[in-house]
Amino acid sequence: YGLLDHAAALKWVQNHIEAFGGDKNKVMFYGQSSGANHALWMLALPDVFSGLLQRVASHSACTFPVYTSFPSDCDMELSYTEAKVKAVAFAAMVGCGPDKINNTANGDHDARTRDCLRNKNTFDLGLAASQLGATARPVIDGHIIPQLPYNQFEMGHITKGVDLMIGHN
Repeated sequence: YGLLDHAAALKWVQNHIEAFGGDKNKVMFYGQSSGANHALWMLALPDVFSGLLQRVASHSACTFPVYTSFPSDCDMELSYTEAKVKAVAFAAMVGCGPDKINNTANGDHDARTRDCLRNKNTFDLGLAASQLGATARPVIDGHIIPQLPYNQFEMGHITKGVDLMIGHN
């Protein structure tokens, strides 16, 4: 849900930027590395990002999914199943796996896992993520992210009116 977090932040900016002397018609999202990937995804998700920004700067992104329909895992999880396996492994590494969560109580196991993760400190979460090689990458879920950016662009689904600056070092 990282892209939805970006959208929520950009909505906040739209609602409050004038109080800081800014112009809501000149909002730019800048991302580097994985943030640059997110910046490019914003262009492919007009239902989420239209009207929230006017410029995107993408520094050192994995641009492969923007230029081709051939799937690549450089900026996304290739499937929901793959992402779920990684998430379960990550939760287990920090003590929030199925064996640690009370499964006898009524309620949603995923919700209990999220609650457990929210109570962990950032150092432990970061350590587990680095050991697992985990990254927070979008998942093509068919709802919020319907398909690869390239396919979105081919169908004309692009966040219109957004200037793009892209570069690498």
